[in-house]
Amino acid sequence: MAPAPRTPSPKKPKAAKSSKSPTNKGKGIRERQKEWIDGLLPKQWIPISTFMHPEGTETITKGDAGKIYKLKKEELGILPFERSISKDGYPMFLYSITQVRNLTLRKCKVLEVPWPVPQPKPAPPKPWETNPPLIIKDYTCPSGAKKPDPSPILWLPDRLSAPIPVRDACRLYCIEPSDIQDLSDHSPWIDLETVAKRAVAMHGGFHAHEAFLLQCRKAEEEQLLEEDRQRTTPSYEDPKSHFQFSPVVEKEMMSDKEHQHYSDLYGTPGSYEYRRQRTVAVLHPIVYAPTNDYGTNPEWVPCWGDF
Repeated sequence: MAPAPRTPSPKKPKAAKSSKSPTNKGKGIRERQKEWIDGLLPKQWIPISTFMHPEGTETITKGDAGKIYKLKKEELGILPFERSISKDGYPMFLYSITQVRNLTLRKCKVLEVPWPVPQPKPAPPKPWETNPPLIIKDYTCPSGAKKPDPSPILWLPDRLSAPIPVRDACRLYCIEPSDIQDLSDHSPWIDLETVAKRAVAMHGGFHAHEAFLLQCRKAEEEQLLEEDRQRTTPSYEDPKSHFQFSPVVEKEMMSDKEHQHYSDLYGTPGSYEYRRQRTVAVLHPIVYAPTNDYGTNPEWVPCWGDF
């Protein structure tokens, strides 16, 4: 008996073509770059000569944006820019650095490339971090103090906070190296609050310490003026302290001018008067400088009380 003929199996229907747009999978970097640039061309920003970024916007020049973030002309072309003049007199375009970074982030995701800006190297440790100072927190108002200490006492000066070398500590608080021998034996860096407490205790309390430093300052002013009068040859330099801060202290003084922020309300914890009455006195280097553009009316600066 002949076998029955086989029934052909039904063919599988062809998969419908996806309506979704193709992804980057399988595309080369050059193809992705071309699609990226082509997509930006219709979005180019039309320059406006009067355009200005909102106040406080951190900006970056066109040259730096291209160099640092590896952005091409067509890529930067979609971002608004502000026209300005460099200090050398050349025209320059300023972009919002936030917009530049966001554009770079989009580019990295689309092209599947790493972030182009190298991570900054970690800052080297400060010298006092590798050789930390001795910190002594205890302080008791001397029993013989004629006037009670204010409360609270503000131990740190307005423009210094980091540890300082021994010579600077001795100048600021009018003490001798032998007075802080235990501190300098531990580290060449002196903790400001610790040395302030040491000086205040040595000098008889907060107010006695301030009176002693004022006496030292007046004596230095008289000495410097007398030296200026005794000069046998004319000098065009203003009388000033022979002592000058160490470079590390001078740098912090210049960079930390707003270390403490005052409010305008008398007697409030941030106000000048509040701090003036509670900050431990220090003796900065002084200079007898004119107070106007005509070179007249000299005064000693910083003013007494500018602690």
